[in-house]
Amino acid sequence: MKRISLFLAMALLLAVVPMGARAEAIAPDGLDLAQDLEAADEAIEIPGLELDVPDPVSEAIPAPQDETTEKASDVAINRANFPDKVFRAYVKERFDTDGDGKLSQAEINAVESIYTREMGITSLKGIECFVNLTSLDCEDNKLKTLDVSKLNLSS
Repeated sequence: MKRISLFLAMALLLAVVPMGARAEAIAPDGLDLAQDLEAADEAIEIPGLELDVPDPVSEAIPAPQDETTEKASDVAINRANFPDKVFRAYVKERFDTDGDGKLSQAEINAVESIYTREMGITSLKGIECFVNLTSLDCEDNKLKTLDVSKLNLSS
């Protein structure tokens, strides 16, 4: 394995080094792959050849932290999270205050009441994300089931 590594290192070196420097880099008697295998681990220095290798820690590029980066606590206002299109539109219109198509933790925490009376809603799936909800009026809709066990409703 070390022989292959040494061979690949020399092939890479020969591909990168200019023709004039190759004659100086190769020993007069040529390269003997049966040489001491520890030589493969040593750095090869070529006079006049400088490599500009950035320090991986100091040159690391940080991840962008702009409005396109979605936080783990954000809830997208989409079909997966809010399957009923009427309820999804209601959530987007009333609670997505910055209009970015998702609910931030601050937007979620601000919701204390939901009033969806007579809107023809068939599912309120997604309502469970509103952890501070204390009032819900969803009378006269087309709901078959509604799980509010995770909510702290007072009325």
